[in-house]
Amino acid sequence: STYFFHPCGQDYSLDSVAADALPAAIGVYLQDNYEGYTLEKAYAVNDASGTASEYVVVIYDADVPVGLVFDAEGNFLRVLEHRRSRK
Repeated sequence: STYFFHPCGQDYSLDSVAADALPAAIGVYLQDNYEGYTLEKAYAVNDASGTASEYVVVIYDADVPVGLVFDAEGNFLRVLEHRRSRK
């Protein structure tokens, strides 16, 4: 298992979203920077009113998991720290 760390503020929620619900700019960024990637999961970080303030996207790039954060418009913000579980 792989774990990504993304702190959310109080009254924020992390909700799964379909790839086609993401801002188009996220798809462009991924194509330009991670050619051949595989989308694993996508989440909206919603504030207390239910408005998406950020998006978290988990992809596989050359079989390596990568967690990325984008703002509400789809602009890249940062790569998330991740750790693999020890078993």
